[in-house]
Amino acid sequence: MEGELFEFERKEALPELDGKVNVDGKDAFSIKLTTKDGNAKDYFIDANTYLISKN
Repeated sequence: MEGELFEFERKEALPELDGKVNVDGKDAFSIKLTTKDGNAKDYFIDANTYLISKN
């Protein structure tokens, strides 16, 4: 596996759960991932499949 969310602790990134939102008519978890250099990226994880639906 790979990606910014995978092994985020080893990469010294900080995830924050921003809550549940509606993305394209489906429930999703909104997660903000801040890297150790301060860059932030938003991820939306489908609440039923737990796959990234949008980032």
